[in-house]
Amino acid sequence: MIVDGRTILADMDVLIARQPVFDARDKLVGYALTHSAQGAAVAHGLAEGVSAGRLMVEALLGVGLDTLVDEQRLFLPVDADLLQSDAIALLPAARTTLLVSAVEIAGTPGVVSACERLLWAGYKVALVDVDEHLATHPIARLADAVVLDVRAHDPASLAALVAALRPLYVRLLASNVRHRAERDHCLRLGFELFFGHRSSRPERVVRKDVAIEHMQAFRLLRLARDTATTDVALEAMLKRDVTLSYKLLRMVNSADLGLREVWSIGHALRLLGRVTLTRWLSLLLLTDIVPDDDRGTELSRVATMRARLCELLAAESGVPRAGESLYLVGLLSLVDEMLEIPPEQVVQLLQLAPDVRDALLHRADFYGEMLAMVEAYEVGDWATVETLGPRVGVAPHRLGELYVEALQWANAQRR
Repeated sequence: MIVDGRTILADMDVLIARQPVFDARDKLVGYALTHSAQGAAVAHGLAEGVSAGRLMVEALLGVGLDTLVDEQRLFLPVDADLLQSDAIALLPAARTTLLVSAVEIAGTPGVVSACERLLWAGYKVALVDVDEHLATHPIARLADAVVLDVRAHDPASLAALVAALRPLYVRLLASNVRHRAERDHCLRLGFELFFGHRSSRPERVVRKDVAIEHMQAFRLLRLARDTATTDVALEAMLKRDVTLSYKLLRMVNSADLGLREVWSIGHALRLLGRVTLTRWLSLLLLTDIVPDDDRGTELSRVATMRARLCELLAAESGVPRAGESLYLVGLLSLVDEMLEIPPEQVVQLLQLAPDVRDALLHRADFYGEMLAMVEAYEVGDWATVETLGPRVGVAPHRLGELYVEALQWANAQRR
């Protein structure tokens, strides 16, 4: 039995991504995992009678549930074979919701009784791929929640389906919500949970002014990235901002860096170096601009993870010198959502280089396709991952490994 996550990931193309699940108040309640497994190890496992679902559970445990979902609830898609296997028992019952396809299990002997046993053990079941006839299905009485793909329905048909499900007294979970108005419509219908960090994405109707303190951080980051800017000029600008100066000195004196006895702002800048300073300013900017709620925290976490993943992918694709630029592309890819301003405004504020600008605005060229591939991976769009991977020189299974590595790194930055 393979138990080491890196061994599993090396032996089969395991693609694992997560999407946050929020409640109606934008409080994080868990993560929904999406996954895809191919490769020789899967074929061998199936030949030996081991289901793809069981192999996936082993892969999840190998990677580490703490890495993938922290201490939050796990929402995991499962098939009929996995439901009836002992592999489910490897997952923590108290915080696992099993996503079961009503279509897939229809008529499958033993599934309902298996779900009943799992419910007694402490697991919860949420049904997906449902229709208005779900109430007649034997498994309906076991469901804690029903997941509806909002993108698959117009407002009228969604309302009709919700009305048909109301007698079941289940919680409604909306997936693929595209904007705030659609989310508000779901709230009025009675939805309680929402998939994805973009589930409450605002509609940008008007141009929004950027706060003065954010402008200052943007300006300082722009100057730090400009090789023509001297340390003297950066020092003078930092001295005019007490808060930034204090945060800089605290960071330089941190145990992680092992630096001590800093006697001036200029000394701190020289100890850090321009590359480290730029990265610190980028992360600080991200921390300062996000809303003080779970959704804002998750946006910051995703952006940090993207930045690291894009940087790792630069080396993987054979272009390590592009690492710094790709780090910036990943980090800034969600700033427009955080500030609720058009991405064009972000690009203008930072006066970004053309290749970085085109990546953020149009997902164009090498940087843009790398970012588009990362975004596709996050939502489980495996077809796009398979298409873009060869174009940027990254094998899908390596993207899966580096995603986990970037996730671990992003989690470490919060501690």
